[in-house]
Order: sequence, then C-alpha cells, then structure tokens
Amino acid sequence: MKGFSSRIWKSCFNPSSYAEIKDQPFGKSLGYITLLILLYVTIFSFFITLVGFNFVGQATKWIDENVPEVTIKNGEISSEVAQPYVSDLDGFAFIIDTTGKTKKIGSDFESGILVAKNQVFFKRSEYRTEVYDVPAGEEEFQVDAGLINMVLNIGKWFIFPVVLIGVFLFYWVAVFIKIFFYSLISMVVNALFSAKLKYGELLNIGAHAVTVPFLLSIIIELLGIPISGWVYNHLIYVIMLAIVINKIQKA
Repeated sequence: MKGFSSRIWKSCFNPSSYAEIKDQPFGKSLGYITLLILLYVTIFSFFITLVGFNFVGQATKWIDENVPEVTIKNGEISSEVAQPYVSDLDGFAFIIDTTGKTKKIGSDFESGILVAKNQVFFKRSEYRTEVYDVPAGEEEFQVDAGLINMVLNIGKWFIFPVVLIGVFLFYWVAVFIKIFFYSLISMVVNALFSAKLKYGELLNIGAHAVTVPFLLSIIIELLGIPISGWVYNHLIYVIMLAIVINKIQKA
C-alpha cells in the first residue's frame, strides 16, 4: 500500500517521475488504475451503504406504523382495514382500496402505491404510473409489516457488494475509454513538443495523469462544489498531459 500511495503522490505532484513511468509495462499502469478506482469505489460504497442502512431503519419504522396486513388469494387482495386506507409520507401515498372506489393516486401525491383488488399501481411521477396484475393462485398468502421489514433488513446487506461491483465496472470502463480517447490528443501534444514518445509510453502517461482529475472529482462531488465536470474531467486532464510531456521533452 505504501508503494501505491507513493505512486499517487508522484502522479499528482512529481511530473519528473513520468520519465520512469512511461517505460514500465502497461500492465503495471492497468493495475495502478484498477487499484485507484477500487479505492474510490470502496469508500463510495461504504457511504452509500450507511445511507441505505439509515433509510431502511426509517422505512421499517414507518412500515410498522402504517402498513396493515393484506391477504392474497385467487388473484385477489383483501384486507380487514377500513377502506380506503390512506397513509402519507412526505408526498408519497400508500393506499389500500379493494372496494374499487379509488381508481388512481390523486394529484395531491407526487408518488405512491395503490393496492387495489386485482392490481397494484405504482405512481412514479405525475406522468408515469406502472400497473401490476396480482398473480393468480389458490394458496393464501399474507403480507404484513413484519414480512416486508424482514425482506428490507436482509436486502440492506446486499447494498455494499452490489454498489461496489456495479460502480467499479462502470468507472473501470469509463476511465479506460477516457485514457484511450485522450491518447489521441496526447499524440498531438507529443508532436507539438517534439517529444518523440511512442504510443505505449503515452498510454502509461495517460493512465497516471488521470489521477489528478479523478481525485479532484471525488473531492468536488463530496463537497458539493458547483464546478462543471467538463473542467476537472477534461480540461485538467489535458493540462496534466501537456505538463508531463513537456517535462519529459526537456529532460
């Protein structure tokens, strides 16, 4: 880990170190970028997991207090609760009405769920509502707050691995597309400075030059600083390439 942190420092603050970096096998640069992305994604996934656990905690409390038991049998839903049953959570409606009186979730609610006799309506926005038919089956199936909360409490343990794998794959692909795309620009910079670097050397340089904009993007996003992503994702990266190539040419 000490060697990895040293490479991060050199990639950010020591342009002279790129003279050595450019000559290493590209597989080593590949490993460096993979570790850099994994470090960020692990931290990101940890914070998302904390948010998820907090959400599940609040959701299970609300469900305990507001979700009555319903029974599903022969493709129909029934409940002993007085209907229409309506519960509001900051603009999100939870409605049970198997009598057929409530046809849709009203405009008073931004989103919500309507449990009808044969269907479940999921309102995502004023213009989008999804409808799901209740599956037919002779067996009686009961859904209550305890069952829903059990599913949520099991599901929250999958947040970290799912986010980690998904975000890692996204960033890994995105970063390497960026490196190969900007290697074309670095060839132009290479020609302008007459550095006479080979394409493989430019790839190694690009793989490490991405460190600065990558770390900046993390800091900016965490602090919520209103700076266009174009600045730190593209402009700073190109500036880093130019500084490093110019430094190597003068060495």
